[in-house]
Amino acid sequence: MFTNRTPDGRNNIAGIKVAELRKNLRISQRELADRLAVIGLDIDKNAVQRMESGIDFSFQSKNSELWMRNSE
Repeated sequence: MFTNRTPDGRNNIAGIKVAELRKNLRISQRELADRLAVIGLDIDKNAVQRMESGIDFSFQSKNSELWMRNSE
């Protein structure tokens, strides 16, 4: 049977990488949310926290949208 969770129980796979990149930039979750808002992605600090913790997987579609915009 298909499952939407990773082996460690997370709902997404992007959160770990986003948290790592955010920490490398030394910015807060709020700062990341603000920077995403500037480029048109409506994601608040709480959504960033849920995504990084693996609770929320809806960010993955928004994350895909971000990568598509940057690749144009």
